[in-house]
Amino acid sequence: MKIKKKLGITGLAKSHQYCEGAKIVLKAKIDSIFQLIDKFILEDSDENLHDLRISIRRLRYVLEVFSVCYGEKLLTEVLEFSKYLQDLIGEGRDLDVMAEKVRELAAEIGADIPLNLFEKFRNDGISVRKRIKMDLIRFKGHKLIIRLQKMR
Repeated sequence: MKIKKKLGITGLAKSHQYCEGAKIVLKAKIDSIFQLIDKFILEDSDENLHDLRISIRRLRYVLEVFSVCYGEKLLTEVLEFSKYLQDLIGEGRDLDVMAEKVRELAAEIGADIPLNLFEKFRNDGISVRKRIKMDLIRFKGHKLIIRLQKMR
C-alpha cells in the first residue's frame, strides 16, 4: 500500500543527505511562516492567527528533528523565540475563545454578564494582537531566522 503525502516540499528529493534536506525543509517552513505573517498583518483574523500558531509549532518540530545539523546556540535561540511566539499567539487565541465561551454559557443559563467583562476581553485582545504583530515583524527580521532561511 502506497502512502500518499499530505504535503510535499519543493526541491526535496530522496537522494538528499539528511542535513542537506534540512536546509530545504527549513527554508520552506520559514518561507511559509513569512507568507502567513504578511497575510495576518494585512488581515487580522482568528483563522490567520490560528494558521500562524500551527505553522510556528511545525517549525519548532522541524528544528528539533534537524537539530544535529545546526549549532546549539543557533537552534536554542530560534527555538526559544518560536516557543515565545507560539505562547503569545496562544494567549491571543485563548482570549477570543474565552469570550465566546462566556457568551455561550451566559445564553445557555440565562445569565446577565456585565458588559465591562466583554470590554476587558476585547481590550486585552487588542493589546495582545499588537504585541503579536510587533513580535512577528521581529521574527521576520531576526538575523538567525534569516540565516536559517538562506543556508545553502
